[in-house]
Amino acid sequence: MMHYLKNIMIAVVESMINKFEEDETRNQERQKKIQKEKSHSYCTDSCSDSDSSFNQSYKFCQGKLQLILDQLDPGQPKEVRYEALQTLCSAPPSDVLNCENWTTLCEKLTVSLSDPDPVFSDRILKFCAQRFSLSPLHMTKEVYTSLAKYLESYFLSRENHIPTLSAGVDITNPDMTRLLKKVRLLNEYQKEAPSFWIRHPEKYMEEIVESTLSLLTVKHDQSHVVSQKILDPIYFFALVDTKAVWFKKWMHAHYSRTTVLRLLEKKYKSLITTAIQQCVQYFELCKTRKAEETLGHSKHCRKKQKTFYYLGQELQYIYFIHSLCLLGRLLIYKQGRKLFPIKLKNKKGLVSLVDLLVLFIQLIYYSPSCPKMTSATLSENYSPASMVTEVLWILCDQKECAVECLYNNIVIETLLQPIHNLMKGTEASPNCSETALIHIAGILARIASVEEGLILLLYGANMNSSEE
Repeated sequence: MMHYLKNIMIAVVESMINKFEEDETRNQERQKKIQKEKSHSYCTDSCSDSDSSFNQSYKFCQGKLQLILDQLDPGQPKEVRYEALQTLCSAPPSDVLNCENWTTLCEKLTVSLSDPDPVFSDRILKFCAQRFSLSPLHMTKEVYTSLAKYLESYFLSRENHIPTLSAGVDITNPDMTRLLKKVRLLNEYQKEAPSFWIRHPEKYMEEIVESTLSLLTVKHDQSHVVSQKILDPIYFFALVDTKAVWFKKWMHAHYSRTTVLRLLEKKYKSLITTAIQQCVQYFELCKTRKAEETLGHSKHCRKKQKTFYYLGQELQYIYFIHSLCLLGRLLIYKQGRKLFPIKLKNKKGLVSLVDLLVLFIQLIYYSPSCPKMTSATLSENYSPASMVTEVLWILCDQKECAVECLYNNIVIETLLQPIHNLMKGTEASPNCSETALIHIAGILARIASVEEGLILLLYGANMNSSEE
């Protein structure tokens, strides 16, 4: 019956989308016809340049838009360019979209994002923000993909001074402020897009998804020295969206999840690979006690540094949290789990689902008790053990996911290891704190609340008793 209903719903949705596209095409043709008539009348009889005409429903004619394109040229005086951009911001979205030169205008604005004048670049971002909030998807999709392509070329260009991991990020620096504003604008649209893209052709959604994944998988030719690593775009997205809310929303609906997972598997699997590598790297730091040492150094330096300065170790931790949340969301879905096993660089063998879950559990045992976030109010939400536990709780609550990921002898044994050690009278686990044991107890309680989980736990306890 579920398959039957699903097929019916698919047919209904496709019918509604086709009907919507037909109506929208007819409306656009009607608008263009009306616009041409009004533009002709406007150009011949009433081309007024007074401010009052802009404050009302300003209608563009082809000649006027071409004039604005010319005025946006970098060679023009800044006052002329400011006024041209202000004219665009004051115009109704439908008037701009219906102009034949809209694509050329979008390309011109993308180039202008590199303008060193902060006032001008801020006005362009204001125009993009207005288009995101007021325009139809056809326009917002083009603005979004143009902004994503601009950022991709920005990070790949040797002319731009992207900070290194050792240098950190000073977000009071004007260049960094402008860059983070652009990343933030893109990220805000990422979180809003899933609420309306199902009402539009799938190709629009695919272009948005692909341009995003292409940007997030940008890599530089790195030096062998880790400290000289140039920061990739993913670090800046982690700064503005640490818990990867964008990915959570994209994976929520089957409509977009299918596209995201297909593209990840075929073209952008490196996004998953680097996320796992980040978790492995953080675990290795914790295991060698370097994490707490670096944290102590970080706190000491923070007394001397500006409040809005992120040290390299803090950037690594923020990226680790983003990676952890992304992987946790990926594991919830069957098609996401099918991406495993994953091959990591400089590592022998493949990382399986079980390997990843064991890594998560070990992060609870070995991670330092203090997080690398400076605000005391954020410490609990962003502590390593709390973040990993939150991810594992979500997996526990999804039955199919729990069976495939958690109800496994190796995973259960890893969870029970500190308890076995305590029963033997030895140390619970290397570096395992009381807080870590409480987190493990919470996970075990959730597993025990389901009959299958309760496979495994009794079996694990019996095996331990027989060994003793």
